[in-house]
Amino acid sequence: PDQSSPQQDPLLQQSYQYGPESIQQYGSHTLIFARNVQGEEVVLKRVWEEHPDQMSEQMRSKLSIMGQIAHPNLAKMNGLFASHSGCWVELERPFGMRLTHMLQQGPQTPAQILEWAPGVARALTSLHEQGQVYNNLTTDAIWFDPQNGEVKLEPFDVLTFEERGNLGPFGSPELHRELPLGPSSDYFSFGVLLLSALLGVADPSQLSRIEDKKIHKALSKALDLNAKKRAKPAVVLRGLGMKSPLNEEDRFDRRIMLPAIVIAVLLLLAVFVGPALMPKPPAVIPPQLNVPDVPEARATKANAPGELVSDERVDVINSFIYEPPQAPASTTVLLEPLPEEEIPATLEEIATLLESAKKYQSQKKDYRKALEKFARIVRTTGGKLEGDVKKMHITMLEDSGLQKWRAEQLKVVESRLLDEKQFGKVLIPYQILSLIDPGANATQFFERNSNVKVLTVTRGQGSAPSQNDEPDDDDDDDQEDED
Repeated sequence: PDQSSPQQDPLLQQSYQYGPESIQQYGSHTLIFARNVQGEEVVLKRVWEEHPDQMSEQMRSKLSIMGQIAHPNLAKMNGLFASHSGCWVELERPFGMRLTHMLQQGPQTPAQILEWAPGVARALTSLHEQGQVYNNLTTDAIWFDPQNGEVKLEPFDVLTFEERGNLGPFGSPELHRELPLGPSSDYFSFGVLLLSALLGVADPSQLSRIEDKKIHKALSKALDLNAKKRAKPAVVLRGLGMKSPLNEEDRFDRRIMLPAIVIAVLLLLAVFVGPALMPKPPAVIPPQLNVPDVPEARATKANAPGELVSDERVDVINSFIYEPPQAPASTTVLLEPLPEEEIPATLEEIATLLESAKKYQSQKKDYRKALEKFARIVRTTGGKLEGDVKKMHITMLEDSGLQKWRAEQLKVVESRLLDEKQFGKVLIPYQILSLIDPGANATQFFERNSNVKVLTVTRGQGSAPSQNDEPDDDDDDDQEDED
């Protein structure tokens, strides 16, 4: 319970840099503006607050689809992961400013609009080609950086930053009537978007205020109430004066396409058909150079993954049974050891945390930080406890509250193993334990063996008792039954 909020989530804090002010709530949408381990500015969005196993199949399917969608003008989804506070997605963070803030400076000219509108149109066109409807297009969904000309659309569907309902004036008539949506719904939103940029007001009824006939005609087609008659974004942009093709692949002059195709066909014929018509020279087996000798009496290290069939024409130099693939390295990154010169200052920080824990305001958080810092010190010294480090170790052992909290973290791991027998669910609590216990270095073991079954082994009646289990002379029968 103390780790179910983003502020207290240890895995989030381990993998990302963020503060309380970086966590924002938009209705039911929880966002964290953070920096990942690569130093990139990202947005984390919580898509599921319960246990990952309870995620609905519909949500899983949507997230799978969203993860496959990519376009330079659409903020991409970097990944999905489970943590104590729920399931989160890491999203690319758009830079610049929202179009809403830009339009507060006043209406824009067609030339200014063409600096960002083609990027929006390209993203919409790409989504439509992939069978998706954006259904999130307002001035708030567009980010534009005037310095480098970068245009980004916010994520959509289950990845949207905030709930926008029926999009208000940007929503198509079918959206307000709860009718099926299609690409033409985005065409309407795009038309209102350009109208808002030209007039400073998102109101289709103000279309008559546009005096330029070409622009008026183009926007009229985009805002047609009949969804089947609406103009695509490229048509509307040409009405604003865009000369170049919307997509890069259309930049070739169509007049040179036919000659180019003819030349390409002739080259293919020369390369593939020509050699086929020529007489084939007799096959010559080239000499084999630097072939190593077949090892003798070589020890096998693993069983073959399948049936082996020998062939006298083949000399086996190496194979799976001699050099089986190594298990993958651990993906978990423990806290890095401290530089030795930082140990004294870190010991002072630990002492401050232990003193702060006595106030009970943030006791668990203080204990966790103190143990993490001490674990880093122990990893730095290689386990040697000397001088001030040893004194601090004794102080921490004498702190009953800290020891109780640490025992609770260990109990979570033990209960998953011994009580629930859920080996696959041990990894996350063990990763947390590894942050506060320098001796918990078996994370790789749990990663490699996530599907094994847990069997609790107890000593049978015929086993030899240990010294602690030796029965008293007067109690032989009772003790034997207990063993």
